[in-house]
Amino acid sequence: MRFKLFDDWKKVLVTSWSNRITALNAVLLAILTAWPDALVDIWTWLPAALQAQVPQHIALALPLVLSGLSMWARVVVQEKLENGGK
Repeated sequence: MRFKLFDDWKKVLVTSWSNRITALNAVLLAILTAWPDALVDIWTWLPAALQAQVPQHIALALPLVLSGLSMWARVVVQEKLENGGK
């Protein structure tokens, strides 16, 4: 099986939302790997009013949510991409 890239693969790589979300997820996971207490530290920096509005466990689902968004963005037609690069 041969892989075939889009004709404008460089544009797709930079402009597609699925790649942007995947990159954000990779950065988030790298930060959490290098700094395991990051979520706890960020939580303590938040104002008490915001902490009261956001459930504490929501941050644990963030990588899963980003992965799901990435898969969704991959199948949604992105108007700005041409030549089949969705």
